Amino acid sequence: MALGYIARALAKGLAKLGEPSLLDGLDCGNVNLQRDVDIFAGIGDTANDNPVVRYDTATIDCQFDPRVGQALQHPDGTFRLDRLVQDNRYTRQFIVVRTTGPVPVVSDQAGVYDIEAGA
Repeated sequence: MALGYIARALAKGLAKLGEPSLLDGLDCGNVNLQRDVDIFAGIGDTANDNPVVRYDTATIDCQFDPRVGQALQHPDGTFRLDRLVQDNRYTRQFIVVRTTGPVPVVSDQAGVYDIEAGA
């Protein structure tokens, strides 16, 4: 991989800054959870329409294929991946929303169907 050094640097960053977490009940390595991140929701360089909002964000390695709607169990609590903020092909950063009750797991429906080989 031509840009392997970027992947290694981001993986080392998550290893140092993240904590072991579960994504829909499966191990997803270390996840970096950041509180009260400022996100600029304005349009370009317009001076009149640049609102700033604060959200909690989670950065997850792309190899675990995180998607909006999945449940994240982090040592700081249980969260729902609400909106994708950034995807740089190595990590994905999501806006997360804390949940108070148990989060239903988004399951893979491939195992529901019984398909015979050679049929």
